Amino acid sequence: MLFLVVDQLSQEYLVRMRPLLSGGLGYLLDNGAVFTNAHHNHANTVTGAGHATLASGCYPRRSGIISNQWYNRATGAQVYCVQDEQYRRSPSNLLVSTIGDWLKDMDPGSKVFAAGGKDRSAVLTGGHQADAALWYAVGDWVTSGYYAEPDWLDSFNDRKWLDQFFGGLWEPLPVADNVLEELGIVALDEGIYQRSFPYAFGSKSLLPNSGFYSDLLSSPFSDAYLAELAKTIIVEEDLGADEHPDFLGLAFHALDYVGHGFGPHSREVLDTILRLDQTLADLLEFVDQRVGLDNVVISLSADHGVVPMPAYRESVGSWGERTDMDDIACFQAVGQALTEQYGDDDWLRVGLYLDNEAIEEAGIDRLEVEREVATLLGRCDYVEHVWTRSELLATAPVSAAEQPTEGEAYFRQLFFNSFHPERSPDFQLQYAPYYLNRMAAGSSHGTPYEYDTWVPFIVVAPGVGPRQISDRVHTADLAPTLAGIMGIEAPVDLDGVDRSASLRNR
Repeated sequence: MLFLVVDQLSQEYLVRMRPLLSGGLGYLLDNGAVFTNAHHNHANTVTGAGHATLASGCYPRRSGIISNQWYNRATGAQVYCVQDEQYRRSPSNLLVSTIGDWLKDMDPGSKVFAAGGKDRSAVLTGGHQADAALWYAVGDWVTSGYYAEPDWLDSFNDRKWLDQFFGGLWEPLPVADNVLEELGIVALDEGIYQRSFPYAFGSKSLLPNSGFYSDLLSSPFSDAYLAELAKTIIVEEDLGADEHPDFLGLAFHALDYVGHGFGPHSREVLDTILRLDQTLADLLEFVDQRVGLDNVVISLSADHGVVPMPAYRESVGSWGERTDMDDIACFQAVGQALTEQYGDDDWLRVGLYLDNEAIEEAGIDRLEVEREVATLLGRCDYVEHVWTRSELLATAPVSAAEQPTEGEAYFRQLFFNSFHPERSPDFQLQYAPYYLNRMAAGSSHGTPYEYDTWVPFIVVAPGVGPRQISDRVHTADLAPTLAGIMGIEAPVDLDGVDRSASLRNR
């Protein structure tokens, strides 16, 4: 099984750029069952939550991976989603099993490997029983003590594969001007800080250094590096070489870095996708020669989408807004108002977590403070709704068939699906659509709106013919659907639905 996740690959990209996709992405679109209306069904659309949902079939409220990090009320420390005191990085914070774990339970002879540009992507994709999870660090691929380090890894790193780009420039692949215009590719005005191709990597150094390797991470060439690692894993570990089914999860990351830096209508994002299309074509050709694509189940999805840049929205006559100083002042005024009303104390432990002990010692009704904070935050510009802990605790889960698709009930379910009582903050903020909660240049994600939830859901497998399916599905359906195709027994209490029966050739 080849489990592909592309960080920040909105389904909108595949629709808009489809005429230019003739490589690996084009192959998957042409030969796969393509769910054209697939969405993340949780509100906090970030990397950790997305990868955990895709691999486990469970929403963040059950997986525990509510975000990339959260506050530990017991210790007062910030917790990174894959941090581990003993091993540094592990899936110990993941409260559920993944499809790789299910495969291992079914057939201990199966091999499970995962790799990605980010440690959280690799670890959460691989799950608890992975033979290895590898991630990028200063030009090399590394792991933690939780996993057994592959005996070939040092030799692979010693090749210094990325050094071939030292002294080179990132130039865009040729695309006609009229096509760029049709795709909505624009160069937004950044004033004296305007950036444009070509891009060098690193600084004026005579040798590759950490700056060089860091810059490469934010370029499409790092995706090619991951594909090179994938080929080595397949060869060195003999994946697909016997009767035991194997799992290889790959989390491509360059698009997320480029999207954050330049926004979804940039030439840089287009070029990253076009080069990913080429990289995947090369990888699939290698897999075909080594194993035979007829013997492989392939899936493609993404952990989240991306918010269109406010400057782009304004250029096409639509509304968009970015965080400004007034927004910051409004939030700070909420803290001042709490002090004025309840006294000079720290009523919030950190961020949006209430200090329940301080509130109790002061003899104040906690619900009163919660309502007051929610009311004050709701007065800030572009805050559509403040979902409180009490509100979400009182929410009941619904089945996939009963899931609303619009209105307040829809957003309530998305925020509920992102809420874990022990880990989540006491207040979840729903900003207005197309409000970018970021002051720095570039774009981001993390909202419950379609531009962040709408992602690819493609399955290519023996016995599954190419077709487009317009039914609304959720990313939590991916793991159980793949398990159904592979004949893997999945837990019965998943949030996702096995849709494999609808994919079989009639």
